[in-house]
Amino acid sequence: MIETKQEIFDCIVIGGGIAGLTAGLYLAYSCTKVLVFERELFGGKLNYIPTVENYAGFSSIKGKELSQKIYSQVSKFGITKYAEVIKAQLDGKIKKIYTDKGVYFAKSVIIAIGSQPRTLEGFENENFTYCELCDGHFFKGENIAIVGGGNSAFECAKYMKDIAKKVHLLIRSNQARADLKLVKDISTIKNCFIHYNTKLLSIHEDVKKIEILENGKASTLNCARIFLKIGYTFDNSLFPQLKSDNNGFSIVTGIPGVYVAGDCKSSPIKQLVTAASDGAIAAIIARKFLSGIDKLV
Repeated sequence: MIETKQEIFDCIVIGGGIAGLTAGLYLAYSCTKVLVFERELFGGKLNYIPTVENYAGFSSIKGKELSQKIYSQVSKFGITKYAEVIKAQLDGKIKKIYTDKGVYFAKSVIIAIGSQPRTLEGFENENFTYCELCDGHFFKGENIAIVGGGNSAFECAKYMKDIAKKVHLLIRSNQARADLKLVKDISTIKNCFIHYNTKLLSIHEDVKKIEILENGKASTLNCARIFLKIGYTFDNSLFPQLKSDNNGFSIVTGIPGVYVAGDCKSSPIKQLVTAASDGAIAAIIARKFLSGIDKLV
């Protein structure tokens, strides 16, 4: 791999979601030499959220629009770069970040790689749909099912109600985890049906049917597609040296100058506002580290 010229950044941020962009913004404003890498789309999952109504300052805004506003604010500093990180050498005073565009050097690193959709146990090889904004239009006039009981599942139903003929929400427990307002909104929509205590049994893609177990009783639903909305997991393969659990990396990495922010951080709460907060906190801690301040927080 070709190494770039020996330019050493103060901080490299890996991941350009809301946490990574916020970290980059805070570092840029503090006159820190920073670079933010993103392999797919700056803004991350925010680009696929139909409507955001709980982010301060916006009573209602499309996720993609909010993403573009944040990216526009950050990109004016010239600190963003599309590149895929394939390896990271984090020990030592100077960190090495290997990407498909070359090798980059930094005194500190913020890891904000986000998370990926979880698979459904017993259906790992099935071809589910995860993004209604990307694929929803393919199922216009069809019946669809959504597996999940959180905000993302109900937001998916809200988006698909005007596209699909019928929307079935399959929830394993006897209540939803989503915000009460979302649940109430969906429960009043005529072509949306909420199935509590329901488990997916099998999929018959050739005849567009699925078998479910609802309150202990098996039945069949006509269904052209299943949208899987059961949460996210994270990929720690790039950073095996970091401590992690099922929720993400430990906040304290144990490596001087290396910090974690956003959905890849171990935390039971993963919201847009907490991701932005994580990015700001990680940037402030990194800046103190670079300044040689012993007390980081």
